Amino acid sequence: MRKWITVGLVALVWVGSARAEVKLFAKYDWKDGAKDVAGGAIRHDGVLAPDASIVDGKLVVDRWDGVTLGKIPELNGANEALFRFEDVTFDRFDDLGSQRSSSYPVFLGDGMKWWAAAYFTFLPESELGLKTRLVFNIGGFRGGAALTAEVADEVVTHFDSIEYRLNGNAPVNERFAIRWNDGPWVVGGTGDDWANSIPVTELVRINNGASADWDPMWGSMGTVSLSSNVVVPEPGVWGVVGMMGMALGVRRRRRTKVD
Repeated sequence: MRKWITVGLVALVWVGSARAEVKLFAKYDWKDGAKDVAGGAIRHDGVLAPDASIVDGKLVVDRWDGVTLGKIPELNGANEALFRFEDVTFDRFDDLGSQRSSSYPVFLGDGMKWWAAAYFTFLPESELGLKTRLVFNIGGFRGGAALTAEVADEVVTHFDSIEYRLNGNAPVNERFAIRWNDGPWVVGGTGDDWANSIPVTELVRINNGASADWDPMWGSMGTVSLSSNVVVPEPGVWGVVGMMGMALGVRRRRRTKVD
């Protein structure tokens, strides 16, 4: 009997750390605040910052204000992930001045550890020119891997959709994929081979430029969908694991006393 309890305990723990196919774990359609409508057993309801708002089914962000999602176990260590942002509009940009050449409205991430972002340059007379790029990075400024996708030689202020995809099992030069407006995927990547999964994340936030010391975002977005290949057991499963562990411990102590 003890053998089967041990096997069952190990099996349940294994489920908690398993990697499976990429599945939707959180979705925000902004019809009931920042409520997660994915329908999963674990809800990841967000918290709107004071100056963020919901208008006509879209999240409207003002400067640093976005939606805090907090800890999301489905992202910790995920080596496959997909983030989709629909109906994204950039209303305006910061006052760049003569020395500023770029702006990073960041969608989500954990400080400087990783990000999915849009990148703009605004100096038509410089070597940078007018550009719109989309960036997916793991590892941050201190080293990691990333893909930068060229969108246009102009400032694009609206996207029907933007998607960022990670396949950490692939070589670095095939690890990332980005697409917009449901067009073809741009696949690639450069950097360190160790950056093959989402780092342990304490704070996930939509419009997370402030914690990364980047520029703010003024704009709006429609439905946001987050998917990964990390399987997280329902809260009740961990209760069963704990009870099985306690039962096994009691049985061992009793057997030790009898012996």
